[in-house]
Amino acid sequence: MRSCIISPDLSPELVNDQPRAKSNIGVIRMSPAPYRSVRSLLLAAVAFSGLPSASVLASVQLEQTTLNENTAEVFDRANTLMVDGQLIRARAMMLALQDSPAGAALSDEQSQQLWAMLAKVERQIQRTDRLEISLQKAQFALSNDNLVEAILQAQIVVDAPRSTSEQIEDAKAVLELSDARQSDAMGKVDTVIDRISAAFSSAD
Repeated sequence: MRSCIISPDLSPELVNDQPRAKSNIGVIRMSPAPYRSVRSLLLAAVAFSGLPSASVLASVQLEQTTLNENTAEVFDRANTLMVDGQLIRARAMMLALQDSPAGAALSDEQSQQLWAMLAKVERQIQRTDRLEISLQKAQFALSNDNLVEAILQAQIVVDAPRSTSEQIEDAKAVLELSDARQSDAMGKVDTVIDRISAAFSSAD
């Protein structure tokens, strides 16, 4: 009677003079990792850290509560802006939340609410008069010191034949403020250049 030791490779072997099927030894089958809640993972981390579990969990719960409250405030403010017709500002606020670190920590319900509000504001923007949207973009760009965009959008409103007198007046206000800020910025640049030139002159 012949026999052989089963080796860990996958080649056929003889057992009792009969060919043995390829062995599955060496093939590791990974079962899906069991689901663990955030709370259980925190407890495990606390157990290894030696920190009091109650204080750590209380801190995490406080942070989550603060996040929820701040997120709710953003939603409320964005909704108020949408009702008031300030669609560009409302969209910017929601996009800022989405791209912020807090956006990654939103619950499923909060994420769904954010996407629903973004979809709603986009629909409203598409239905709103193009010149009104350009004016809002100009005003928002000015508030963020994006003077190039502010001037571009305001000039669109000024040049459009169908702009209302109120829209033109608001657009011209944006242009005037943009020019003032540009002049102020250039004045500061000139001042810096003068100081640098004076410093080099004194060094000589």
